Amino acid sequence: MSSLDPIAAEKQLLRARALAARRALDLRSRTQASAAICRSLAALAELAGDRPVAAFAPMNEEVDIRPLLEKWTCAGRSVILPRVVRGTTKMTWHKICDFNRDLDTGYAGVPEPKSEIPEFDPAAIRAALIPSVAVDQRGNRIGFGGGFYDTNSPRFDGVFVITPVFSCQLIAACPTQAHDQRIDTIVTEREVVRCQ
Repeated sequence: MSSLDPIAAEKQLLRARALAARRALDLRSRTQASAAICRSLAALAELAGDRPVAAFAPMNEEVDIRPLLEKWTCAGRSVILPRVVRGTTKMTWHKICDFNRDLDTGYAGVPEPKSEIPEFDPAAIRAALIPSVAVDQRGNRIGFGGGFYDTNSPRFDGVFVITPVFSCQLIAACPTQAHDQRIDTIVTEREVVRCQ
């Protein structure tokens, strides 16, 4: 992080604070909040039906959306997860049928689709669940700083973007840079925020 880049420095500070707040949640609170968030996600009109949905495999203290994703895959819905192309910020997208069989440890320890799973054309996707470290009510987001979702989100033309986060990750304002992509809706255990 350069001392000449005050926006990046502010993002790093807010990222550290949000991660600390998320880590401070005990397991029971995190489990209950994740279940409430999954119920709200399942009720969203943008996620209704059986069209393919892009998502992420949660790790560490992230909102556990896996039960919802597994419910969708068991019902025959296409759940599409990203895999990072090594040495780049590009991600490819792959249909997951079985979370225990189809995932492997990928970039930075993130669960990713195995290399033998064919690439999925993202043109069929109309809704995407993406992770965030912090987000504000206007839909500005702070991720982990790699730029993967900001770089790859434009590949989804006309996709409705949703981020599931704990309420402690909803902050007053996120600083923004030119490359940052905005969120359409935020879902926490307490509310659904339609971003303006």
